[in-house]
Amino acid sequence: MLVVGVGMAVYQTAYFGAIAQSGVAVATVVTMGATPVFTALGSRFLLREHLGRAALAALATALGGLFLLTGESAAGDVGGGRPAGIALALVSAAGYAAVTLYSRRHHDDPQRTAMGGFAVAAACLAPFALAGGVLPEAGVTPVALLLYLGAVPTALAYALFFRALTALNATTVSIISLGEAVGAAVLGVVLFGERLAPLAWCGCALLLAAVVVQAVQAGHTTDKD
Repeated sequence: MLVVGVGMAVYQTAYFGAIAQSGVAVATVVTMGATPVFTALGSRFLLREHLGRAALAALATALGGLFLLTGESAAGDVGGGRPAGIALALVSAAGYAAVTLYSRRHHDDPQRTAMGGFAVAAACLAPFALAGGVLPEAGVTPVALLLYLGAVPTALAYALFFRALTALNATTVSIISLGEAVGAAVLGVVLFGERLAPLAWCGCALLLAAVVVQAVQAGHTTDKD
């Protein structure tokens, strides 16, 4: 839990630092694109997990879809981007990949890992939040939002993520997790009236195809085992 918590603190902080330096699009493309690559390399050389042609093809397809989905926004932000932002995004990706690989190797209790990891991460970041005056406002709505954000898209999501690592290899989980980009794009269209260019929709289709194919293949492999 200590290792996972410190890793979470590092990659979350680095990611938001990357956003501050280079914008949301560039930070997201670099972080989400580099994470499965780092995970695949670590999975192969550190965990000795075999990467078949199908997994490599799914990885390449998913990355292509990610760049099509977010490339236009990233191109618009890159002029204002800074090398420091890209470096921080790579640090975030490396930290996320390290947590994924470590959790894949030590997957005794996914729920305890998620909850304990976040407690450690909070303890690591709390002094900086206090020093910077980053404290939540008092009131029913802010507290309710904090409880929801902490319980559902954070604790529950990561508990499921760590549970997946008990059954699937690290690269497979990392590729499937890229489906997050599709979900975010669709929610943006449905809830906020955002519009996606035709290339972005093609990117969504590629990403979704890679995620579905990899998930189905992983399910077949698990059934055989």
